[in-house]
Amino acid sequence: MIVTKKVVVSKLPVLAFLLLAAESQAKAYVDPGSGAAYYQIFLIGAVGLLFRVKRLVAWFKGRKTTPASHDAQS
Repeated sequence: MIVTKKVVVSKLPVLAFLLLAAESQAKAYVDPGSGAAYYQIFLIGAVGLLFRVKRLVAWFKGRKTTPASHDAQS
């Protein structure tokens, strides 16, 4: 059987659902600072996504995405 990227991607939602549906009680220590780390990771990802979306929208509109300092020198 040949496993392609399309096959793997099509199975990911099913796998995610099964993992969430089969939850069990976690009997482990959770560090109090781990919530802050998850928050920072989420925040950095969201800000990075916003910058990427801004550049993508500018690209679709046909605008330059170079910084203003480069435009002033030319």
